[in-house]
Amino acid sequence: LYQMIFDRGSEVIRPGLEVHTREIPPVRVDHTKEISRKLEQYMMDQEGGRYLSPTAINTYIDCSLKFYLRYLAGIGEAEEIEEEIGAAGFGTVVHDTLQVLYSAIADRNSQQITREELKALTTSDEAERVLKEEFIKHHFRGRRKGKLEGRNIIMFQVMLRYLLKIIHTDIKLTPLTLVSVEKQYERMLELESVAGSLKIVVGGKIDRVDRLGKLLRVIDYKTGGTRQEFPSLDSLFDSTLSKRNSAALQTLLYAWLVDASYPGEQIVPGLYVMKALFEEDFDPALVMKSRGQETKIDAFAEYEDEFLEYLKEVLKQMYDPDTPFIQRENDQKCSYCDFAELCSRNTIE
Repeated sequence: LYQMIFDRGSEVIRPGLEVHTREIPPVRVDHTKEISRKLEQYMMDQEGGRYLSPTAINTYIDCSLKFYLRYLAGIGEAEEIEEEIGAAGFGTVVHDTLQVLYSAIADRNSQQITREELKALTTSDEAERVLKEEFIKHHFRGRRKGKLEGRNIIMFQVMLRYLLKIIHTDIKLTPLTLVSVEKQYERMLELESVAGSLKIVVGGKIDRVDRLGKLLRVIDYKTGGTRQEFPSLDSLFDSTLSKRNSAALQTLLYAWLVDASYPGEQIVPGLYVMKALFEEDFDPALVMKSRGQETKIDAFAEYEDEFLEYLKEVLKQMYDPDTPFIQRENDQKCSYCDFAELCSRNTIE
């Protein structure tokens, strides 16, 4: 272009465009009687009631408006047909494969997960075969003609490596007693709020609960960029943090749910994080790490009271008729939200 300008002496016309910024009004939903009625679905003794899951609680902490849209207004994620399996599908396939493999071993050995059985999985094609079946069942909706190709082949190999690493990790810990796998747990939490006395049902499906010696471990599998460390319990409930450890909150909540079924047991919440599994001396336990000090959470009971106080404060706010549902402060999380366009958070900064 510059060569044309100088060689030919072409006339240059530089058009201008006047741009005005427009202030985007915030989106908020007032807490109405209709919303209070919808929140009652999570209350004890409600016909056709539901439980409030850790995912729902994490969603409310991150963005109360998103919680309203998804769990009260009933607006779900956009359904898209993908040629390649996504992050959510990745985790689901691995979880379902572990459920099939470990449940079969437990059924054959009176709930024991033995070293011999796990080693057999690493030397046979059983793990790969079940993984492929679960992959096709999930991604291709069970279509028999479903075939792994393209990037799905690479994803499958990554899944297989992660799966085998979990098995190798468990081999070092055997014998294990499998208490439950992909089982739903529920528990009632009672609290006093401005809305009166509330009996809220909290629950969720836990990837795995096992017994290692005298310890009852509550294990959640994580395939993303999750961390086992967090600075303090109150940080898990701080909505202003862009890197709040929602996975740690979820696992601690799972530990509380399991505690109702196994009172008095030493419950250890843990995360099988994909990246961390490949490190030497991997330990799934959660760690509070702040100012150079590290504290491993090896007994949930020691932190239960403080944890529940923070949880109750969140639920009090959720059920407060004077507290609206509002957008979170605009940050990188909004760019991945299904409701970014509705909130006008999909614009260029």
